[in-house]
This record gives sequence, structure tokens and C-alpha cells, in this order.
Amino acid sequence: MQMIKCDECGNYYELPSDATDRLERVRKAGSGSIYLKCPYCNETTSFNRFTPIFTNSSLPDKVDSKQNDIVYGLLPKKYEHCIEKKGLSITIRKEQYILYSINELFRYIDIDKNSYLQIYQLKGFAHTLESISEISNTEKNILDNALSIGEGNGSILFVEKGNKGYSLYVFYLDGAYIEALQITLDDIIGMI
Repeated sequence: MQMIKCDECGNYYELPSDATDRLERVRKAGSGSIYLKCPYCNETTSFNRFTPIFTNSSLPDKVDSKQNDIVYGLLPKKYEHCIEKKGLSITIRKEQYILYSINELFRYIDIDKNSYLQIYQLKGFAHTLESISEISNTEKNILDNALSIGEGNGSILFVEKGNKGYSLYVFYLDGAYIEALQITLDDIIGMI
């Protein structure tokens, strides 16, 4: 998924497929601009051959700044609308989870003296576990690609995007292990 940052509101959003082709033509020509309307602030901004294009993996996850930019489009739009409010809770297998609001997802938190966006916090845990040889390559890969969406009593609820949508997992801080849940983000949306 290719994403760009709106010059007006500072939010990231998915680059429409037709805009990708138009922007590529501008880059090849060496001049010109395209105009896109931001789906969040509805302002139109111009983008040229110097406009940086981001992917999920190139979005900032570890930073020194405490600036709070919301990156829309990492999770389904329907889910993002559901979590506009703070403090939504759900129950999965008799365990209570508090879902992060859209603002909380993009708040910086410190993990072992490094700052991470809360949505990417499991990368911090993966790096710490890797440094003490307490994680397999498979588990590290899952945590590096995880999007944290909430927390329970000593656990972090997260999703991983796959062919069948967003699969749900729990990372237990006590014991540092991952459990796959048999539900998806669509099921969570239905619970809200």
C-alpha cells in the first residue's frame, strides 16, 4: 500500500491507484504536479516528483520527536471510525480488552528507552526479546508486522494483515508469548 502525507492536515492516507500512475508520469517527465483531495480534511494539495511516497514499512515507527501525527489507512476505515471515541471495551474469551482510540494508536510510548508509536509498540518488545535471545524468527516477524489495537490485563491485542483480512492475536507480556485468536478485525467491528 502506497501512502502520502497531506500538506494541510499532516495525516497520511492511501494514494489512490489512478494517482499512482499520474504521479509516475510526472516523475518521468521531470516536472508538473498532480492535485489530490485529502479524505480527512477535504483540502486539495499538489504533489510533484519530489513528493515522498510511504509504505507501511517506511512509515515512522521509532522516533525521537513526540509529535502526534495520525496515519489513516493502516487499519480498515470502518474500524477507524469505530475507534474515534476513547475507552471502548470488548470481551474475548472472558478477557476484557480496552481498544485504543485513533489518537492513542499514534501516541508515542517508551519501551526500553526507545520511543515507538503505540500501534507499532510490539516492534519494541520484539527488539528487546531478540537482544536477549528469547524470540524465534517467526515470532519476531509476527511482532514486527503487528498493529497493536488494544490491551488487556497484562496483554496486548494486535492484528496482522493477511490474505483473509486482519487476523487477531494476543501478546502476553508475562511469558512473552503470542496466541492466535480465531477471530478477525471484522468480528471486533461487529462487537463494538
